[in-house]
Amino acid sequence: MRKKIFKRTFAGGIIKIVCLLMALPMAVVGFQSCQSEDDNQPNQVTEATDEVVVNLKPNTKIRYAFRIINEVKLPVTMMYYGDYVVSLPPDKQKALIDVLKKKDYILKSGSGEIAFGPDVVGNQMFLSLVLLNMHLLSNQTDWLSTMAELGIMESETASIGHIIFFQVPESEIYYYLTLFKRYEAVESADRNGINYYKNALP
Repeated sequence: MRKKIFKRTFAGGIIKIVCLLMALPMAVVGFQSCQSEDDNQPNQVTEATDEVVVNLKPNTKIRYAFRIINEVKLPVTMMYYGDYVVSLPPDKQKALIDVLKKKDYILKSGSGEIAFGPDVVGNQMFLSLVLLNMHLLSNQTDWLSTMAELGIMESETASIGHIIFFQVPESEIYYYLTLFKRYEAVESADRNGINYYKNALP
C-alpha cells in the first residue's frame, strides 16, 4: 500500500509542478522576509541571480540535503518531494496536522491547508511537504525536532528524491552546476529550474 501511495506518475508530477509554480510568489515573499532572521546567512548575492534546480537521488535523507545546503551557502527558495509517514490513531491525526500548519516554512494553500496532503490509510498518514527557506538553520533545526517529537519518519519507498531550488549569481552559475554534481547524492543539477519544469508542461 505504501508503495502505491508514494508511486509518482508523470501526470501526478505535472499537477504538483503546476501548483508549485502558482505558489512560487508566496515562497519568494517568505524567503525575502526570513533572510535576516537567522545567523546562518547564505553568501550575500548582490548581482542578478539565476535559479538552479538540484534533484537528489530517491531516499536521500533530509539531513544529507541540509548538509549540501549548508556547505554551498546559497539561498534556497523551496525544496519539495519530501515524503514522510507517521503512524497515529485517527483521533490524533488532526492534532498533528494542526501543528504542521503553524510552521511558516511549510507551504500552505490559500485556505491555510498543507499543500499536497496528507494521504491517510487507517493509522498511517503519508505527507508530501514543500519546505521553504531551508537555508536558515532555525528552520532546519525546527523541522528535525518536529519530526522527532511527532514520530514523523522519512519514506523508504519514495521514487523521487528531494528537489531543491537554489538562487545562484549569474556569473557563478557554471561553477555551482559543477559543484552540485560532485555530491554523491545529486542525481542532476540544471540551470533555470523553474523554466526547466515549465518546458515539461504539455
